[in-house]
Amino acid sequence: MCLGVSIQANLWKKLASAQPMAFLHVCPVVNHVLWYISMALMGLMTCIYVLKIVFYFEAVRREFHHPIRVNFFFAPWIACIFLVQGGPWSVMEVNHAVWYVFMVPIFCLELKIYGQWMSSDERQLSKVANPSNHLSIIGNFIDALLDARMGLHEGLIFFFAVGLAHYMVLFITLY
Repeated sequence: MCLGVSIQANLWKKLASAQPMAFLHVCPVVNHVLWYISMALMGLMTCIYVLKIVFYFEAVRREFHHPIRVNFFFAPWIACIFLVQGGPWSVMEVNHAVWYVFMVPIFCLELKIYGQWMSSDERQLSKVANPSNHLSIIGNFIDALLDARMGLHEGLIFFFAVGLAHYMVLFITLY
């Protein structure tokens, strides 16, 4: 839910601010409403998942070690990046520490998944490849967009290259 609503907020921000779409006269209030709804949903879902971690830690541990469910750990971080991009303020005004807060978990999750693909017999890519693996790729490309807006050119090139290389390998394996 958080991912979908944050993407919609980002879309409405782009429609309201893009010069080629000026003839539509899109009101930026729609972006603000969707952004605040997405923030509330993110807060609610975060509280629920923290409660799940506290009371059902074994279930979370099993999800983290599951070859398919581990890919969904990328979704909250991707939704947060969309929230930063779709916020009512300019992305240039966002502190660069926000980038580190959202990208370090994505990078660590990718290292875990890629390491399992290369070093584990039971979790090789050919055995666990599925469409949910695209979430890590989306994380790389969304971060590249955020990097471009914030002026972080090295991060842009790095995450775009990692996403592109990962996509080529996953595309060949899946299709």
